[in-house]
Parts: sequence; C-alpha cells; structure tokens
Amino acid sequence: MIRVSSFRKDSLALYRNLNKDKGHHQDERAIATYLTFHNPTKYTFYKSTFYSKYCDLIGVEKAKTNLKYVHYLQLIEDLINNYIKVDTELIEMVKSFLPQYYDGKNHLLLAQDILFQMMNKGTDVNYWIFQGNPKVFDFETALRKKSLADWTVNAHKDKIKVGDKVILWITGPKSGCYALAEVTSEPHKKTPSPDDDLWKEEDKSELKAGIKIPIT
Repeated sequence: MIRVSSFRKDSLALYRNLNKDKGHHQDERAIATYLTFHNPTKYTFYKSTFYSKYCDLIGVEKAKTNLKYVHYLQLIEDLINNYIKVDTELIEMVKSFLPQYYDGKNHLLLAQDILFQMMNKGTDVNYWIFQGNPKVFDFETALRKKSLADWTVNAHKDKIKVGDKVILWITGPKSGCYALAEVTSEPHKKTPSPDDDLWKEEDKSELKAGIKIPIT
C-alpha cells in the first residue's frame, strides 16, 4: 500500500511540475501494470470491474477507492494459498502447457485466469458462493476424505441448477476458499450423505444441492 500511495503522490508532483492543473491519470489499474512489470513475483494486473465481480462472488465488502488494488492482491493470495498451491495436478498441467513461462511457483497469473474463466465464461452458468461454518460441520475432514457430495441450501433454491460453478468458502479463524466445485443436482429434500457423521451439531437443513469437487 505504501508503494502504491508513493507512486500516486510522486506522479502528481511530476505532473504539477509540467504546469498541469488536472489529475495525473495514473489510476490503480495503471499503477498495477507498472508494478507487475517491475516485480511480477509480487504484483499482478488489476481491473476495477474484475475486482468488484470477485468481491460480489465471495461476499466480501469492497475496499475504498485507492485501496482496491491492495485488497485485490490479498484476495488473490488467499485463493492461491487455499486452493492452487495444494493442487499439484493443476500446477503440473499448466507447466506442461507453458514450460517457458510458468515455473510452477508464481501462481498470480494462474489465479487470475481461474477467476476469469469462472466469472466470464458463458452467460448460462451461474456462480455461487457456498458458505460453511467449521463449528457446525467438519469440512476439512470431509474434503480430505473426498466425501463431500452435497451442500446445504438456504437461499436461491429456485435459481441453482446443474452445471453452476461454486466456491466453497469456510468461515472462522482460517476463513477462505477451500475448494471449487460444480453443482450436480438441483436443491432437493435432504437424504442421507456419506459424511453425515461429521456434523458437530444437528443438521436442521431441509434442502441440499449435489456438488462435485474435481479430483486433485
């Protein structure tokens, strides 16, 4: 944030030295581009509408103007740490396609590509965030055992459909995106699931939607 603020301040000073009385036109998108070319291992490209879509998707509040890029970097880092770094199959596949440009270590552009595909590919697919509370259900064990086959639905039951894309977001001290999934069945009355023993409290839900998490 300090580097972004300094860049904006210094750019304005240079502009004023040229006897200009208007803005310097160096918005967060331009600054992000300069920083990415300067140090692509730390920074990545940015677009305000792209950032806003992602915030809406995962249900987080957008940052104020001039603070959005910093917030976007934090969200990208969270996605990388919770999903991409642990997906060795994905990493090796991308490396095989782009051996000259992707070393399997810097995942910033890969994270952006995943988000772009999820949020912009096609108009007939909906994108949802399914949120879970670890105090109520042991999601980490379910994901580790690959037994998570459905998810409680409390809203949008008439809009969720087969083929929709999902971010599984777990709350709590270690909150973040734990997996990406696809809806395999529309919301239906609850039936027995292979992970029913992982409930820490009584499952009072009435509806669940089937989901499939790609094998990693």
